[in-house]
Amino acid sequence: MTQDGGVVLNSSLYTRGDNHGIKPIYDMLDLTETRVTLLTANSLNGIMFKVDIGDDIVSYPYLDLLPGAQRFSVDVKSFIIKIVVVSTRESDRLGPLVFGNLNLVGDQTIIKKEAVSPENFKKESIIQDGIWIKSVAGSRPAICPSVAYASILTDDVSDKLLVKLRNKLDPRNNDAKIAIAYLAETIYNKRDEVYYHHRKLGILLMPTIPDARTFYQFRHDHPNDPTTPEIVQEVVRGVAANIIAQIVRTCIELKVIHLDLHSQNVMVYLDGDIMKSKIIDFGRASILDSGSTDAYFNEKEKAEILEEIADMYAEVSEINIAQNDQEKIDFMRKTLGYITDLEKHAYQKAHSGRPAGHYQSQWTKKYIDYDDIMLSAFNKLPSMMLVNIDRGEGISYSTINGKHPHRLDFPPDAGGKPKKFNKSKKGNKTKKANKSKKSKKSKKSKTL
Repeated sequence: MTQDGGVVLNSSLYTRGDNHGIKPIYDMLDLTETRVTLLTANSLNGIMFKVDIGDDIVSYPYLDLLPGAQRFSVDVKSFIIKIVVVSTRESDRLGPLVFGNLNLVGDQTIIKKEAVSPENFKKESIIQDGIWIKSVAGSRPAICPSVAYASILTDDVSDKLLVKLRNKLDPRNNDAKIAIAYLAETIYNKRDEVYYHHRKLGILLMPTIPDARTFYQFRHDHPNDPTTPEIVQEVVRGVAANIIAQIVRTCIELKVIHLDLHSQNVMVYLDGDIMKSKIIDFGRASILDSGSTDAYFNEKEKAEILEEIADMYAEVSEINIAQNDQEKIDFMRKTLGYITDLEKHAYQKAHSGRPAGHYQSQWTKKYIDYDDIMLSAFNKLPSMMLVNIDRGEGISYSTINGKHPHRLDFPPDAGGKPKKFNKSKKGNKTKKANKSKKSKKSKKSKTL
C-alpha cells in the first residue's frame, strides 16, 4: 500500500512569500480550461465547490506523493474548495440558502445556514489535517483528504475569489450561481453599501480525485454513466461497507465523531477498477480525547465513551484472530449503532429545534441489517487499524510531518499559529487488548 492523498505546494513555482497565500488558487482559476461545479450545499456550515484544473496548465501548483516513494512529484488536478461564513459575533443569524429546484443540492430547496467562529474554523482545519496524518501513517488508506490551504480572507480577496469561481461555472448551472451570490451577500450589506465588519469568508482547500462524486450522487447516478462501473446493488453495497468501516475507524481509533455525516459529505471515486470513498467536512465534529467539554459532549460523557471505544478497539484484534464471521457481523452492527446513537444525542443537544429523532447519518440505517455489508466492513478494518507504526510498518509520522507541512494561514486573532501535530503513542496489540478499565480511566487525554 502507499500513502494516499497529501499535497505540498510546488516550491519551484512559488517563493516562500507565496506559500501562505491564495495566489496558487488564483492561478488555477485563471486557466482557460479550468471548470468549477457546485459539489454540495447541504451542510449547516459552508458550501463546497469542485475545481477541475484544465489541461492548458504548464506546471501544477500542488504536488502529490509519488506512489511507492517519499517524493512529491505527481500533479494534483482536482480540488474541493469549502467556503464558510466566519463571524466574530456570537449567535450571528444567517438567512437560508434558497434554490429553485432539486438538483445537485439533494432533497432540499431551502437550506438553513450558520456562521462559524474564527476559532471553530481553525479547529476544523486542524482536525481534518490531523485525521489525515493519523489515518495514512503506516501506509494505510486515508479517511479524508488532507488540507492544502486554509485561511480567513479579507473582503477584497473574498470578492476576487468569488468572481473567479463564478467565471468558471457552467452558465447553465443556476444553483451554483445562486450559491456564490449567497456567499457574496453574507459579507456585503447591499442596502448600506458596506461590508459587515463582523463577517469574513473562510476558505479550506483540499485535494479530491477527478470524477469523484458524493455518495448521494453515486446512488442516484444513471447506470450507464461512463465514469463509474455499472451502478448495481453489489457495487453500492461495497462502497457502503467501505464508508461504514471508515466511520467506525474514525471513532474507535482516532477518537473523533463526525457529526455532519450526511450522504453528501462522503466522496466516492473509482481507483482502477475499485470504488473507494473519503469523508469530508469536519466542521461539526467532537474530539473525544480533548479533555474538555464541547457543544456535543461534556467531559464525563467523553470519558465514558472513551472507555467503550477502547474495548471496541481491542475487540477488532480479538475477533479478527478468531475469524468468526458472525462475531464480525455482530460487532459492526453493534458499533455502528452505538456511534449513530451518539450522533443522534449530540445532534439533538446542539440543534434542539430540529425534528425529533433526526440525525445526519440516518442514511446508514438502510445498510445496517445486511450481513454481507457488515461482514465486508469489518474485514476492511484490520488493514486500516492494526498496523504498528512505532515498529516501522509503513510510512512514519516523521516522514509525513517532514514532507507535508501545514498550510494553515490564520491571523493572530484567529488563534495564532497552529500547533505542531504530535502522534499519540500506542502499545502493541496484545497490551492494548489486555488493558484494564482502570488503566483506561487514568490514561491522559491527547489532542489532535
